[in-house]
Amino acid sequence: MQGMTKAELTDSDLTSHLDLGFDGAEDILRAWRRGMRPDPDLTVSQWADQNRWLSSRASAEPGRYRTARTPYLRAIMDALSPGHPAQRISFMKAAQVGATEAGNNWIGFVI
Repeated sequence: MQGMTKAELTDSDLTSHLDLGFDGAEDILRAWRRGMRPDPDLTVSQWADQNRWLSSRASAEPGRYRTARTPYLRAIMDALSPGHPAQRISFMKAAQVGATEAGNNWIGFVI
């Protein structure tokens, strides 16, 4: 393995020294491979549209989160994305405009 690039390494190179003769070994390897994949290149608003669900207990409109419902939050959420050049975000707002949900989207994205 010495002198090989990451692209040249195969699963067998990485697991040849492991004892995989137990039940569930393939499941563990499959989960490990999924975890090693890079995260998709998404913005916070794209992540929220794909992954957030609002409960009927916490939202007047339960179901999939839709940034289109609060389009004025898109630029703010996207400025919180890693690919955005901003280093500091200021958010001046009124009450009940969705700031908590935008923050929840950012936290979910980061996790």
